[in-house]
Amino acid sequence: MAEALERARDGRGPSAIEAKATRFFGHFIGDPERYRSPSESSRLREEFDCLKIFRARVLADELLAGAELEEVDGQAVAEVDAAVAAAKAACAPKIDALLTDVYANYQH
Repeated sequence: MAEALERARDGRGPSAIEAKATRFFGHFIGDPERYRSPSESSRLREEFDCLKIFRARVLADELLAGAELEEVDGQAVAEVDAAVAAAKAACAPKIDALLTDVYANYQH
């Protein structure tokens, strides 16, 4: 990414970036996932969880201390909890707003 960013900033054109991701869940809600075993799913979560990988790398490179990561995690949980609480406490939208923002409007 650093190389692609440098190329773009130097005016040398765009880059193609390939990113690979591991799916931890099925293709849809209720997918029985008969195409992989429970042990494979567990292994994928252990080996490819991006948050675990990030945490290990940051700690190994001594970019942050464990206590700092715990503080960030706590802040993130608190922010999500506050958003969920606000959503649950909000009034239900009016029926005439049902179709608002369903489709983007690209007219200028």
